[in-house]
Amino acid sequence: TKLAREHLRTLQVAYETFARQFTTLLTSSLRAVSQVTLMSIDQFSYDEYITSLTNPTIVALVSMEPLPGTAILEFSLSTAMASIDHMLGGSGGPQPERPLSDIETPLLQSMIDRILGELRFAFETIAVIRPKLAGIEYNPQFVQVGGASDPVIVASFEMKVGTEECIATVCLPFSMIFPKLQGGRAGVQLTAAQQAAREAAHRNLVAGLESAPLEV
Repeated sequence: TKLAREHLRTLQVAYETFARQFTTLLTSSLRAVSQVTLMSIDQFSYDEYITSLTNPTIVALVSMEPLPGTAILEFSLSTAMASIDHMLGGSGGPQPERPLSDIETPLLQSMIDRILGELRFAFETIAVIRPKLAGIEYNPQFVQVGGASDPVIVASFEMKVGTEECIATVCLPFSMIFPKLQGGRAGVQLTAAQQAAREAAHRNLVAGLESAPLEV
């Protein structure tokens, strides 16, 4: 199943909002000139996405309750190190390529929590979600959140923090987001009150249209 054009447009609006909020968050919290720009939204298999990532990198596993499955927020390790350097008042120069220390990890987790808050805000028009960081990995091959052939929707962003640049990605399982992009029409169970309200709205709409004057 492929995403329809209107579904892609809905995701584009949400991710562009996320990119703007992400930019504001980085600039204000890191005190460094930052920019996040949406580049593309693509559909891949999970295996294609994972093999496209560098090693090491920051792979943040994110639960998206009440939606099923696990999402991924990914960006380069060097950008994460530069962000932490700016948090601590540094200049964000050349960074070592190593796993985060016990002091650096909570700082990055705090930043990711704030990033997920902006993702929640951006997706309000699609679904009410509660993104929560479930863990951080450095090797994408150790991340198993789906089958190799499972379809995923990947949004790619150009991410700049000071002089550091990378391609950041947000990966959502197709089965997680597709029902919401359809407007929740599939498999929705309405209560008796909701069904009555929907029928009343339909009757009012029909009555209003039938009484509207129309020149022929």
